[in-house]
Amino acid sequence: MLARSKKGGNHKTHVFVHDFNREVEEVSNNELLCKENLVKSKDLLGHFVLGIMDANSVQFCRNQTSSS
Repeated sequence: MLARSKKGGNHKTHVFVHDFNREVEEVSNNELLCKENLVKSKDLLGHFVLGIMDANSVQFCRNQTSSS
């Protein structure tokens, strides 16, 4: 949430996820970090780069299909 709503500085935030392939991380990644923001994954580490979200937006991902 903080990465998506920041006001100043660099508009990109780098997020690294350990145990990237575990089920709970995969669900969180798909819902909050979004596949389109995945830069690279190697073994257990995923690297995402998030941009600022539009203040009027209610979805994190462009092509979101909720699993809840």
